[in-house]
Amino acid sequence: MLVFLYTDQTPFTKNNGKDQLSYAIEIFSIADKYLIDDLRYRAMQIIWESLTDDRAAEILFSVATNWPDLKECVLDYVVNRFNFVRKTDTFKNIKSNQSNYPSAGEVFAELLLKLVPDS
Repeated sequence: MLVFLYTDQTPFTKNNGKDQLSYAIEIFSIADKYLIDDLRYRAMQIIWESLTDDRAAEILFSVATNWPDLKECVLDYVVNRFNFVRKTDTFKNIKSNQSNYPSAGEVFAELLLKLVPDS
C-alpha cells in the first residue's frame, strides 16, 4: 500500500509467497478499509483478471460476500462460466459443506436468480 501511496504504482506480483489473486484480495481489503478508492479499483481489476473457475467459487463464497461490488463482479464471472465452475472440486466441496460458508444460502439464492431469471 505504501508503494502505491508514494508512487501511484500497483505492483500486483507475488508477495510474501502469495499468488497474485490472494495478494490483490488482501490489497482490496486494505484499500477498502482506508478508503483508497483508486487502489481498491485497481485491486478489483486484478481480481477480475486473475479469476479462474476453481478460485472464483472459493472467493465468491468465502471473501466476496464482505463487499457487494466485489461479490457482484465474482458472481458475474461464476454465472458466465457456470458450466465449468460447477464441475470444479472447490464448488462441489462448497455445496457439500455449506455450514463452513456462513453466506452460502444467500449466495446460492443469488446465483440461482441470475442463472434462472424471471420471465
